[in-house]
Parts: sequence; structure tokens; C-alpha cells
Amino acid sequence: MRIVGESRAGAPAALPLGDGEAIRISTGAMLPDGADAVLQWSSPPTRRRGRARGRCRPGRNVRHPGEDLRAGATVMAAGTVLGPAELGVAVTAGRATVRCARRPRVAILATGDELVDPGAPLRPGQIHDSNAPMLHALATQAGAQASTRRLADDRAATEAAIAEALDAADLVVLSGGVSVGPHDHVKPALAANDVDEVFWRVALRPGRPTWFGVRRTDGTLVLGCPATRCPPT
Repeated sequence: MRIVGESRAGAPAALPLGDGEAIRISTGAMLPDGADAVLQWSSPPTRRRGRARGRCRPGRNVRHPGEDLRAGATVMAAGTVLGPAELGVAVTAGRATVRCARRPRVAILATGDELVDPGAPLRPGQIHDSNAPMLHALATQAGAQASTRRLADDRAATEAAIAEALDAADLVVLSGGVSVGPHDHVKPALAANDVDEVFWRVALRPGRPTWFGVRRTDGTLVLGCPATRCPPT
């Protein structure tokens, strides 16, 4: 076959091929009209004095339109987590942008007069706040945008902090203060903020007074976790 031109990636051949003609073609380039197979020029049997020699059946080394993505096919279903591979597929499908949900916002409130910063010196009766960093890491690992705040055992402060968190987050997680002690202010503070109790107490020890509720005005979720911790001895 006589070589009559070239087709490069991004620069297809302008003329169709006739009988007994071939064209140099780069990997990924568009096949010209009249061609139905590709001989690998890198293979020695095909090279001889500027002519291509060899036998191949139609379709050899050819990728047809629609082999990877067909028109009308579902490329990514709703709820797919977007990673590097998914973004590449979206671009291949012709999308410059995709509609997606924003990352959920989680507000973490750690309650307790006994809590101090990690690494801080401990006075009698104090413990390091280990729950807040742990919950923050878990929320971040799950894909959420997390914020953390520490609260003293004060009813008014607890109520105000919960009100602020409910307006800023999709999920409010509280650590401590959900039991029935005189210094457990979380449950009445939640009730004052229009959060309805769905359940309280689970068959788990430690951790029985776990609390879950929903704010009636907008459906914001609230999870109250008991602070199962003790001061060091």
C-alpha cells in the first residue's frame, strides 16, 4: 500500500484513502475515510522503503466511537462520591461542571467544666478533652466540614451555644450533659431550642443515655453522646 499522507492527534487527514493507499497515523488520531484497520509501524515486518506491508482484518487496532461511553448511558448515578477517576469520566462525557451536594456541616459541642485542652497541665478533677478531637476526626473522615466548641456546665451558655450550632450545621453532636444529673443541661437546652426527642437511652453500657432528636422547624439533626470518661487517678 502506498503511503499518501498523515493523520495526527488533533490534526486528522483531510483526504480519504483510495484502493491500495495507506496513511501514517499517530496513536489516538482519527481514522480517515476509506481506512478500516491500522498496522503498527513500529513492527519491523510493516516497514520497507516507505511502504506499509502486512495483513490484518478490518477493525484491527481501531477503537470505535461509543466503546467507552455510549449516548444516553448513565455515567455516574446520583450519590456518587467524586474522586479523581469520577472527575475524569465526567470530563470525558463532555461535562465542564457537575451538579453535586455540598459537604455536610457538623457542629461538635463538648460539655463539661472538667475539660481542658489536650496537653495542658491537669488540676485535681480535670481531664483532657479527648472526645472533641476524636469526633472532629470522624466527621472529617466521613467527608463533613466540622467545627468544635467547648461548653461549661451552664444552662444559659449551653442553650445559646446549641441555638447557634443549630443555625450553622446540618448535624449537631454533643458530648456529655445528656443524662439526668443536676449539671446535665443538654436535654432542657435542646427542648428550649425546639428540638424534639426521637429516642433517649440505648441498650449499651457504657453509653446508655445516648440521645437523638430533630429540630421541628427545619429538620436539623442532633446527636447527644454521653461522655464516658473519668478523671485520672
